[in-house]
Amino acid sequence: MIWIGGIVAALVVASGIAWAGSQHSVMVAGVPLFLLCVGLAFVVQWLVFIPAFVFQTEKYFDLTGSLTYISVTLLALALTGASDPR
Repeated sequence: MIWIGGIVAALVVASGIAWAGSQHSVMVAGVPLFLLCVGLAFVVQWLVFIPAFVFQTEKYFDLTGSLTYISVTLLALALTGASDPR
């Protein structure tokens, strides 16, 4: 049962970072873009965790990390509409 506390602690810390990073962020439909990116990263990682836990494998985590990074970056670029390379 101690793992539940770890999950809750990780979610609280991540929520705090998402909130802090969202200050003065670009808004998309009333939601800060940074918050959307953090949420997408968590959703992708949790979805991959489910089959990894069931089959007890870490086989796909490197690929998933790369795909998460790429998808979050593309989401941020698409929703900001910025053409600046920064």
